[in-house]
Amino acid sequence: MTIVMEMKSKQKKSEIKRMVDIHTHCLPKIDDGPKSIEESKKMLRESFSQGIEVCVATPHCVIHRQTDVTSFLEKRNRRYSELQKELEQDKPQYPKIKLGAEVYLDNDISKYDDIKNLCITDSSYMLVEVPLGVKTAMLSEWTYNLFLKGINPIIAHIDRYENWREIICDMDNEKIIYQVNASRFLSFGGRRFIKKLCRYNDSFIVSSDMHNMTSRKCNMRKAYEIAFKKYGGLADDMFGNTARKIIEN
Repeated sequence: MTIVMEMKSKQKKSEIKRMVDIHTHCLPKIDDGPKSIEESKKMLRESFSQGIEVCVATPHCVIHRQTDVTSFLEKRNRRYSELQKELEQDKPQYPKIKLGAEVYLDNDISKYDDIKNLCITDSSYMLVEVPLGVKTAMLSEWTYNLFLKGINPIIAHIDRYENWREIICDMDNEKIIYQVNASRFLSFGGRRFIKKLCRYNDSFIVSSDMHNMTSRKCNMRKAYEIAFKKYGGLADDMFGNTARKIIEN
């Protein structure tokens, strides 16, 4: 895997044109993301200026009963419709928005009806957040049950979990996709983590996980430039190609 990375790092300048951001909190007034439509618009304009072609709106979603799925979808779709009306007035300034969710995987959510509706629009992929310190045996069972329902889990911000090695190694035989926050590329410690992660899995997806315009803003372009200097063409897969295949399939 290291040899492949070194070969890709020697490629010519990247031809990537637009990026895909599959983890964003850009819908207004639904979670700890933007508090207004205007703030959402600012975030999306900034995202577009950095080269984001598609943003997947993934508000936090906790499912502990069947009615939670229905109520979440109703609220999410309502907030999206309100925002979309505003975006239509000056559409070229914004990335295309697809709908999804950041589903908290603290129980066997496969048992709930309509759970597939929490997948990214027109795909079988679902962004899931797992509890800190989750036992990998339990996580394997929950993700396996999702696979049985035709759902492919993407584990959000694998970089946050102290037991990330255990998660990746214990679930090595499953077709799990891992997502890393772009901010990791912006610090020395974060880049050290990325280097370690690549030894175990170098097919992860980088996303912004943006929440606002201050402390948790979109930083995809700067992160991509750093990644390309280090990993060459592999950065195009991290920031666009792999995610694009997900939203197009």
